[in-house]
Amino acid sequence: MDIERLLTGARKRGWEWFETVALTLLAAGLAYWAEPSNPFFVREDFPWLALAPALLALRYGVLPGLASCAILAALWFGARASDLVPPAVPSLALLGTLILTMVCGEFAGLWTARLRRLEMSNRYLDERLDRITRQHYLLMLSHDRLEQDQFSRPVTLRAALMRIRTLAATSAEAEGLPGLAPMLELLGQFCQLEVASFHACPAGAPDSAILCAIGAAQPLALQDPLVRYCLDKRELSHVQMDELRGAAHSRYLIVAPVSTKEGRLVALLAVEQMPFLALHAEALATLNVLLGYYADALAVSRAALVMQRALPGCPLEFADELNRCHRMWEEARVYSSLLLVKFGTHPDSAAFATLIRRQFRDLDIAWDIPQPRGHAFLALLPLAGPAGVEGCLARIEAALDQRHQVNFDAAHIAPYGQQLGDEDPFVTVKLMLENYDVRL
Repeated sequence: MDIERLLTGARKRGWEWFETVALTLLAAGLAYWAEPSNPFFVREDFPWLALAPALLALRYGVLPGLASCAILAALWFGARASDLVPPAVPSLALLGTLILTMVCGEFAGLWTARLRRLEMSNRYLDERLDRITRQHYLLMLSHDRLEQDQFSRPVTLRAALMRIRTLAATSAEAEGLPGLAPMLELLGQFCQLEVASFHACPAGAPDSAILCAIGAAQPLALQDPLVRYCLDKRELSHVQMDELRGAAHSRYLIVAPVSTKEGRLVALLAVEQMPFLALHAEALATLNVLLGYYADALAVSRAALVMQRALPGCPLEFADELNRCHRMWEEARVYSSLLLVKFGTHPDSAAFATLIRRQFRDLDIAWDIPQPRGHAFLALLPLAGPAGVEGCLARIEAALDQRHQVNFDAAHIAPYGQQLGDEDPFVTVKLMLENYDVRL
């Protein structure tokens, strides 16, 4: 994914420089065609050629605009050598063009940085929304399945999710696709698969070889219509789809992708045989969500695992989200904050803690830290800067005053806020806990 991003950035920069040269030369050619005796509009009321570097600076920044100015200056010296323009240097016009270009470039740079921060924030919120949507669907599905065929299905949805989470936690350091065979056995039990196989997709292209299988599975048929549809659309395909009515000769019943949140395809699940009554919309949706849950579990960064080992009791979700927020700060300077709340020996500390947890946003993640006297919890506030932390503290203290008629001092509560910066997030958390005497 990083290589693709680098290649895309290199192509984009190459196109920017090509457009800079082409647009400047085109503007100079049009000016010469319009007025050959004064192609640089030196004796006009306005130097119209200054629009070319100004537009380029607005679109791409200061450097392309200055490069356009340099090209125009080189053309002017060439024209003077050919006696097409007077020998006197138009210093005022050149200075005005440079000032206009730099102002436009600075304006473009400021708005590009703002748009980048907004893009990173929206991307992060989209990822969180996608995960919340999946979790909501799983919760709804688990309630709907409580009174269904438990005798024919020996695995409950909650047990399946716990099993996937365990597989990810115990084998997330391994390369490739760890825990794939147990994952396929789990899918076979939960979705009643009889013959199915997993196939790796290095660089996004499927391999016909079988990674693991249940039943007498065969190598992947790359030209099968269900396989081609799944690869083209990057979504689950099955024989009952309206778009695949002509795929009656397909060898498969279901072909499902295993893809990460970033859209990277890592594997394909090909189902050749399963009971006829098990192939219904609910089973297909459940299979798709379980595969997505498995892909999300594999995407947990190794840095999160290292942090979890170094900070005993740190939830893996907290560590992974902390690394994502730190990456947002490094790439786009998007603020995120940590809020440490320590409880004293007040007799109502448990009630205070319950009330305070309700004041956090759904976006926030809290880590409970038991202490010898009282307890504490560390909350991660994504996309919250200093003003966001102050607003959260004001909201918490207002809730304490409304419900229990106390403030932080009377409730023996000590809150501490800290913004994520260039420092490693593990070091930030470690120093924050040590400075405020929070023992792990």
